[in-house]
Amino acid sequence: MKTRPTLNSGNDNATITKKFRLTLVDAAGIEVRASVAGLTFSEYVRRCALGRRIDVQYNADVILVLTRIADRVDALRNGIQENPGSTLNDEVFRAFVNECIETMQRAV
Repeated sequence: MKTRPTLNSGNDNATITKKFRLTLVDAAGIEVRASVAGLTFSEYVRRCALGRRIDVQYNADVILVLTRIADRVDALRNGIQENPGSTLNDEVFRAFVNECIETMQRAV
């Protein structure tokens, strides 16, 4: 007869299954965070519960795109600050925003 390992079985690699309750919203949030970290739900929860490090895997291309967008926003801000009496042309601003959105969509 096969018995399930107990916490005091002496085998550090033995696994057990535990159940716990959480809301659908909490479960979805954990799933997203686990996915971003490149971990399974179980591994993410284990690391959180035990205070272990969770490294987030960043997409370098997305970071570069966001950096370019931030640079463009900074340039726009600087242009407005250098010409305080000027108004921002709606057409130019819309084109700028559309370019930012298209760039982000390409990155994803």
